Amino acid sequence: MPKSTQFAAVSLCAALMAGPLAAQGFEGSVAYKMTDEKGKVSDMVMSMKGSKMRTDVVAEGQPMTMLIDGQEQAMKMLMSEQKMYMTMDLKAMKEKMKSKKHGPPKITALGTTETIAGRSCENYRIETDDSKNEFCNTKGLGNFLSPRNPMGGGSSNGLTELDDDVYRTYFKDGFFPLRVTELKGEKRRVIMEATRVEPKSLDASYFEVPAGFTEMKMPGMGPRP
Repeated sequence: MPKSTQFAAVSLCAALMAGPLAAQGFEGSVAYKMTDEKGKVSDMVMSMKGSKMRTDVVAEGQPMTMLIDGQEQAMKMLMSEQKMYMTMDLKAMKEKMKSKKHGPPKITALGTTETIAGRSCENYRIETDDSKNEFCNTKGLGNFLSPRNPMGGGSSNGLTELDDDVYRTYFKDGFFPLRVTELKGEKRRVIMEATRVEPKSLDASYFEVPAGFTEMKMPGMGPRP
């Protein structure tokens, strides 16, 4: 596998593969700072328009872009340096994730409110079979969708284990964390935190594969016939 593809796989997991299930009318971008287990910081910008999302990640100086179409349940991962992209079936990935047995998450409202990136958010603790995280959730930006790393492997980050039907039912006004904090014993680590929420008009072409890019075909990663 090319190094660029390996890096993309790691970035997918690190970026939480965020995508809107419903944009709830918000159009614009949300910028995040992300921190890995070694303390390395990377930048991520999520841009939304209707049912489409574009996620741009820069880690260790290497850029990667993901284009998600919520209606088609498909994602295109762009590798700009190679002018190539891969298409992934999010619906199939979600079904595969659901086939793995795990108990329902435990969601606890902590009763505290904060302001992050100029927006009010409420703190919740979410516990799954193998993770415990705190989320500062804001309303009006839609819902997070976070399937696992499509290359396989990767540890849980809380969102990957959280079935979207569960949190859509619990968070009726939207589930969109502005900060995610991992809890391990007495240790707390902020995985990601929003630095900017910017409502603005975005051109539809911003969510399409640029001209001149070639599709990379990989077994089991394309849309189902």
